[in-house]
Amino acid sequence: MKIELTIPTKLSDIKLSQYQKFARTTKDSEDDNFIARQIVGIFCNISDNVVGKIKAKDFESIVTDITDVLGQKPEFNPKFTIGGVK
Repeated sequence: MKIELTIPTKLSDIKLSQYQKFARTTKDSEDDNFIARQIVGIFCNISDNVVGKIKAKDFESIVTDITDVLGQKPEFNPKFTIGGVK
């Protein structure tokens, strides 16, 4: 089965709602496998069922890539748009 994923490559690719969901879901967990599955599922926007079908080698690579993105230092942007208003 082929699965096409969009993997975030920079912090701006990750929505605040995704990060909040990840933080909420994993806050009390010390299970590395559970956390890794949540990383892939939440930040690639796929179900846990699909996450389970990813090959182990590819899964580890995706987790590493996303973890690297989460470790990036955010750049300050003093201007933003909310609801179409700058």
